[in-house]
Amino acid sequence: MSKHIRHALWGTFLVGCGLGMKAQAPFNLTDQVATAFRIDTPPQLDGLLHEDIWQTAPSAKHFTQSRPFPQSAPTHRTQVWIAYDDQNLYIAAQMHDTAPDSILQQLSVRDQVENSDEFGIWFSPYNDGINSVGFSTTPRGALNDFIMNAQGSDDAWNGVWEVQSQIHPGGWSTEIRVPWSQFRMPTLPAGVGQEWGMNIWRTVRRSREEAVWNALDPTMNGMVNQGGVLRGIQGVDTPPRIALFPYVSAYATTAVDDQGDRQWAAPVNGGLDAKVGIGDAFTVDMTLVPDFGQVVTDNLVLNLSPYEVRFDENRPFFLEGTDLFNKGGLFYSRRVGAEGQLFNATKFSGRTASSTGIGVFQAFARDTTDGSNALTSYNVTVADQNLPNNGFITLLSTNTLRSEDGRDAYVQGTEYSFRNKTNSWSLTGNAARNTMAQGDTSSHDEGYRWGMNVSKTSGQLRGSLGHYRESENYNPNDLGYLAAPNEIVTSGNLEYGIYQPFGAFNRMWWSLDAEINHLFAPRAYSNTSWGAEWAAVSKTFWFNKFELEGQPRSGKDWFASRLEAIPFETPRWTSAEFVTSTDYRRAFALDGFIKRRWRPETPDWNEFFLRLAPRFRFSDRLSADYVWSWQVRHNERGWASLEEDPFGGPVSLFGRRENTSHTHVLNASYIFNPTSSLSARIRHYWSVVDYHQFYELNADGSLNAYTPFNGLLRDEATGTSSRDLNYNAWSVDLVYRWIFSPGSELSVVWKNTLNEAGTNLPEGYWNNWQNMVEEGFTNSVSIRALYFLDYSLIQNRR
Repeated sequence: MSKHIRHALWGTFLVGCGLGMKAQAPFNLTDQVATAFRIDTPPQLDGLLHEDIWQTAPSAKHFTQSRPFPQSAPTHRTQVWIAYDDQNLYIAAQMHDTAPDSILQQLSVRDQVENSDEFGIWFSPYNDGINSVGFSTTPRGALNDFIMNAQGSDDAWNGVWEVQSQIHPGGWSTEIRVPWSQFRMPTLPAGVGQEWGMNIWRTVRRSREEAVWNALDPTMNGMVNQGGVLRGIQGVDTPPRIALFPYVSAYATTAVDDQGDRQWAAPVNGGLDAKVGIGDAFTVDMTLVPDFGQVVTDNLVLNLSPYEVRFDENRPFFLEGTDLFNKGGLFYSRRVGAEGQLFNATKFSGRTASSTGIGVFQAFARDTTDGSNALTSYNVTVADQNLPNNGFITLLSTNTLRSEDGRDAYVQGTEYSFRNKTNSWSLTGNAARNTMAQGDTSSHDEGYRWGMNVSKTSGQLRGSLGHYRESENYNPNDLGYLAAPNEIVTSGNLEYGIYQPFGAFNRMWWSLDAEINHLFAPRAYSNTSWGAEWAAVSKTFWFNKFELEGQPRSGKDWFASRLEAIPFETPRWTSAEFVTSTDYRRAFALDGFIKRRWRPETPDWNEFFLRLAPRFRFSDRLSADYVWSWQVRHNERGWASLEEDPFGGPVSLFGRRENTSHTHVLNASYIFNPTSSLSARIRHYWSVVDYHQFYELNADGSLNAYTPFNGLLRDEATGTSSRDLNYNAWSVDLVYRWIFSPGSELSVVWKNTLNEAGTNLPEGYWNNWQNMVEEGFTNSVSIRALYFLDYSLIQNRR
């Protein structure tokens, strides 16, 4: 990085900070209070608000903007009423609008708000400033729900609730009915009312204006800690929380076997999910003989790194209500049932009146990853205590126990966050220790980790300093995920934001960060990196970001060689990237990303990344988006294989190679109504690795030209190598989903997949496609019916 670039970056950052301090005044916030009222007769759920209770009761109506003009008066009025009886909580909202014919109302599937107005509300029954559950809808009655916690927002939770919305000459209105079974709340003495945290928001999509009931300070970190208060709920005689979700599924599958013959199978499955409430605060979730065959196909990639690829979790049971278990970073749910048969899984979780969270996860599966076919028990136990000022401390333990003298693994850990009264500073950290045992003998590869971070978390100027280290034998991977242990990381970050509109911009921010890495044992230098970022949203709602990154001196990659204590020396590098995203209100929008990385000492080794993602909205029902990405690593030096030297030990071979990857993803959906939709996802990932030259890795990390001891790593006559690789991952997920009653659904899914690798390199895309067709695809058609049975509803009908 040249002296001129450094000066320019610092100059831009400091000038921007000066402009921001001159342009933005402090935010002054006060908490609002709303009151819920008890009713004897439940309202008719039609979205029209004709009942007297919505006409005479006081409403929450004093809203302020959160975007684009924080704390300014909104352009449209909003009124919200909250009522309850012994069965449900009711929310009614009137979104006044002087131009109802201009209300944007694109239909969407559950948990996806597209180009539409939105009304939403979240509740924090323990009023701890950390945990909440939220619901939102649109003028067309979409269902969206989520859980917020210290890790962020999670929309994987799908509650059982109902909503109806209507557009009328005065704007649009909505009515929401949520059974008490969807809430976990403290048990209080008779006559003592609940006091919940709460906030309400409304989005006017055509102007991209967002308004909230309790004002938000954009310079403060967090959402739940900036809520108002809901009072008035008391004496609720909650019904027994017992819900059953029996399912039945049938498949027709065809695939080509190893002999090239096409085989057919038609399995039929059945099972049960159950939710049982224990008091008002705790819930037991169980799945017996689960079937996850309809979940979306993984984004498979060619992995040339020494690290395991981490995949997203798509199985509903492992997504819903797992916020406690995800604390501490010790639980990677894809380990459970990843290979072999998952028999059952159970989650017990909730919070006491003193806001102590308790969670126990238990699953049993037949593990086939190591060939032992051992019966395996997976257990996670968590205790989480909320602290003053929205802090917390968590203790957790994971255990993986295998039968037949298999390897057992134990990990204990903690995570904490301490904050000052104004939530402007925080001290966060974590620690963990692991132990393994094989049979009756405990192994000696016990390991540990710990980390700590001090952060300024509010204001226009924020920053953090952190330190983290892992011992060489730290390994949580029986039930967790760690790419590689044995490292020490020290990092710092500084960022500055302007959150009030000025000039041509609605928001603008800068950030600088730096990081230095060492090997833990033996203590040795790894690398140093830096980054600088500028990003802004214009008043036309066009997002742009420019980022510079670099490694200012050569480093050592201690894992690339696949040999202990022998590093690969990585040359210094610099990269520049640009990200853009146009206004999603338009029928056509475009996201773009471009990045270039270069290395001064090895100028022939460079990288180029390009991603284009157009979005098309053909109507309020039909929409599609397409993602095309192209990655070229030109003359990359990368690990190729381990070879035996006849005069010594193993030799780590590196190669100079062309690595080109193409990714195409098409997503399309047609929404019949908020409970019925047809969606398609088509993905093709194609990666080619073409080796040109091979090198032997020296003990100091440098490379020497390599002459094969035993053969033809590269055929000079044909220009090909036995290490060349052509990889394809193809998937089609076509899904019809019908929610025929709250909590119950019918889904029909067609899957078409292929995962193929070879050493013959095709001449182009169409030649590669022809080779794929010859390999043969796997096809699966399935139908699955899930029915929701609520004990309290059945009891009330008697």
